Amino acid sequence: MGPKKLRPLTHYIVPALFVGALFLMQIFGSPEESDILHIQGEAMGTTWSLKIAQSPLVKSDIVRGLQAEIEKVNLEMSTYIDFSTVSRFNQHTDLQTGLPISDNLKQVLETARYVHDQSFGAFDVTVGPLVRAWGFGANKASEPPTPDEVTQVLSKLGMSHIYIKDLKLYKVVPETEIDLSAIAKGYAVDIGGEWLENQGVINYLLEIGGEIRSRGMKSEDKAWTVGIESPSTDGTGAVEAITLRNTSMATSGDYRQFYELDGKRISHTIDPRDGQPVSHGLASVSVIHESTMLADAWATAIGVLGPKEGLIMANRHQLGVRMIVREDNGQFSAQESQTFTEKTR
Repeated sequence: MGPKKLRPLTHYIVPALFVGALFLMQIFGSPEESDILHIQGEAMGTTWSLKIAQSPLVKSDIVRGLQAEIEKVNLEMSTYIDFSTVSRFNQHTDLQTGLPISDNLKQVLETARYVHDQSFGAFDVTVGPLVRAWGFGANKASEPPTPDEVTQVLSKLGMSHIYIKDLKLYKVVPETEIDLSAIAKGYAVDIGGEWLENQGVINYLLEIGGEIRSRGMKSEDKAWTVGIESPSTDGTGAVEAITLRNTSMATSGDYRQFYELDGKRISHTIDPRDGQPVSHGLASVSVIHESTMLADAWATAIGVLGPKEGLIMANRHQLGVRMIVREDNGQFSAQESQTFTEKTR
């Protein structure tokens, strides 16, 4: 589809396309949905929210069970928990001895490698040190890296520096780290959704930190809907309703995390292929996929690739993709892949 013109942008800090916050507002701000069970909680350093139609479970059992499922993922894959499997691997320096991992972590890493290969390296779970070097994330640097420093960091990165054998995770370079923040939330949503379905919940909308999974219907004649907010200078941009039918959606963008250096916009989205912040105009991308984990990873990959390469990639893999592109004239345009239109309208 061709680009759709949106409102002009005059300020560089854009509270736009924040699906998680908007989603929460829609969940808990609809008085006509009194027959829908609404639940929310905190996990993975963010919030989760759930809507259920015709729940066979009581609220307390759902909270207890869902929180436990999400926490299992967090205890394995968080970089903010010192004793998580991922944190212990990052501290592990013995190249001859692998670190035992679960089937769950193996599945996430194999999916990460698949998206890495299919995106020609745009998605890479070892990119964390580069992100910190450019002044983002935990233990971030106080000033941007020099070209030599970028080269040095790049030498320690890459999916080729990690491998799995007999349910053990190995590294080739001692300093190599993994950060699953661009895929683990999506996986947690899938795990939580599968738990709900195993309990007999068939009509629900589950969200963790903006990554969303829908199953069944909101009512007999209404599908689940979420909203994507378009950019505006005052934070009250127009909201477009997106219909989700037994599918998932994840969003990635650079509209909140960036800074300016010598008049140049430095995005928190770092291209792991050259070690540089992306310079294209893609402000945000939402991806529709049956797997929330894959939607999560592909949203990050396309956010690195940019609007032109990203749309080509979306069409190649029949991904449902909607992009908000920052134009040179200060306006924003929306572009969708054909699959996105077919799955959400």
